[in-house]
Amino acid sequence: MPTISPSDPQNFPEPYGESFKQESSAEMRGETNSLTDAEERYNKSEANRVFWGRWSWWGPMRYLRQWFGLLLALTAFIGISLPALVIPQAWLMFIIWVPLLILTQAPIIAASESATNTAEAHFDLSAQRGNNHRSSPGSDRIEEALKDGKRNAYFILVANIIGVSLLIFATLSPPGGFTWNIVLLMVITIGFGTTVHSRITLDDLLNHADPLPFLALYAPTHHPTELSPAFSELVQAHLDPILGGEWKKWEIDMQQYFKPGLHHQEAMERLLLLLHLHYNEEISDTKLSEELNEFIFGGPEQLQMNPTFNQSSLQRMIAHSCAWQPGFFQLIARLKSDFLTNSFSISNNSWRMDVEFEDECYDGQGHLFIFINNQSMVMDRVRVEVHVPGGQPEKQSFRLEVEPCPAPQSKLQLYSSINEDVIDWLPRYLRRGVFLWMSISWESGEIGLRTLQVNLLDDSGDILTSTIVRTNVRRRMGSGDSRRKRRLRRARTLGLTRTRKS
Repeated sequence: MPTISPSDPQNFPEPYGESFKQESSAEMRGETNSLTDAEERYNKSEANRVFWGRWSWWGPMRYLRQWFGLLLALTAFIGISLPALVIPQAWLMFIIWVPLLILTQAPIIAASESATNTAEAHFDLSAQRGNNHRSSPGSDRIEEALKDGKRNAYFILVANIIGVSLLIFATLSPPGGFTWNIVLLMVITIGFGTTVHSRITLDDLLNHADPLPFLALYAPTHHPTELSPAFSELVQAHLDPILGGEWKKWEIDMQQYFKPGLHHQEAMERLLLLLHLHYNEEISDTKLSEELNEFIFGGPEQLQMNPTFNQSSLQRMIAHSCAWQPGFFQLIARLKSDFLTNSFSISNNSWRMDVEFEDECYDGQGHLFIFINNQSMVMDRVRVEVHVPGGQPEKQSFRLEVEPCPAPQSKLQLYSSINEDVIDWLPRYLRRGVFLWMSISWESGEIGLRTLQVNLLDDSGDILTSTIVRTNVRRRMGSGDSRRKRRLRRARTLGLTRTRKS
């Protein structure tokens, strides 16, 4: 019987035959080629999206698109009011309005098509890499929003083509006649309609030029009830599926750059808090750089190494999360204020509970945030009860084990080079405390002033502290909360302008 040398793997027999080995190699080559093709297709689509998106977002082009319909309407109005001054030449209308129509509408159509193709290529690429983000919650909303943007672009294009065609057709009839006036009245109607529609759908242009194209289109449909660590979990919950997957990898990669002596979760909370304070102009650029150098190897330079998660993009993500859930950031602001004043909630060295709820709830839906800190020296268990009269459900209860976090013994400064400051204590409280993010709902049709009560109880059932909050339940009017839409628009504009400058 022949012997087989272990040092020569080629001498081992192929159990399924030589043809199986060749087929396996061919499949591997096919998968590699498929992945390469998907990457090339995505890179090409993304380059087109960025080019046409920035071209359509360019100031003069953006305003010309918005006012193209109004220019049509004004031209038609002058034709009705002063027909004697009009030169009824079809060729003149053609050489003026057709090039202008192409100039204003072609970049938008190209950008909307590129945005849709980029999304398809991105989802296909993620599937090739083993992450099928297309099936993730919220991905269908992203695809539908992109399709709506494309439909809006084509609607405005078709309406403007009809308006220009009618304007040219009007020159074939006698000025001031019945046909002349009727056709120009139709042009006025179309012109005003497209102007209003262009203004309403202005956000589509932001999507096309956005460095993070899916972020503004995503709404968190699923989120954890307990946020730990709070700031990181909240920001990640508001990222689209693709960006959320990249966030997890970035968090793991950043751990190697955090200096020893600080828990990696606390370091991440501190990083996000510093960027949040800097975005709100509570700390300067110089102070931000100093603080980052204290706990990150390489400081702000290291933070700029990642093209997706750098200072500008992270502040954009934080601003986006704040636009959706300002209540969370209200809790952080109050904790910061308590540290600065050494309020009773800090100095009593006992349990601290802070509650924030939306002052207006649309369609009987709202988000409740509860922040609990154990300021004693030992770990302890508590129970949180949320009572919502008329709610669905009317009572929710949670048992929690809260890590100890002894409070500072005096007032703190926002930042200090000698002693511990607010920037040191905020991430500590965020990591060791418990954040609850709860969805509160009432029955359909409920409107008016409503209250809810939050109780913090010890193991024996005694109430440690209690808070009552009020909200105004309203029916949805139009497209919903206009304040949230304004906040989201500001966050998107921030991402566009700051990313270009960086």
